[in-house]
Amino acid sequence: MDIEVRINIEGQKVSLTLFDIEDSKNIRKTKWVDRRSLSSELPLRLETALRKSGLAMSDVKNFDFVCDSPYFDKNRKDGIIRLEEMDSSGKCGFTAWQTGEIFADVMNFALK
Repeated sequence: MDIEVRINIEGQKVSLTLFDIEDSKNIRKTKWVDRRSLSSELPLRLETALRKSGLAMSDVKNFDFVCDSPYFDKNRKDGIIRLEEMDSSGKCGFTAWQTGEIFADVMNFALK
């Protein structure tokens, strides 16, 4: 089975989804409120989700990360940051964004 791990942060709400690439369907989704413990929660939540789904890390083929921070590259329309146009209130904080993105990047690197 080929699995993609999708991590999404909106404000303080985090979701981790195990997505079956072949069948285009969610296998398991876990949600929680980040209490400034994302760096320790992500690995534990991932391990638990995989175990409860009867999957192993070897089934994971990709990690995808998305957040609602206006500073996050995927949220920029033209790749340019215009501070006067940004409103980050109630959105994913800088540290959560960096933690999530680094976690996904490191895990993708480890999969290669």
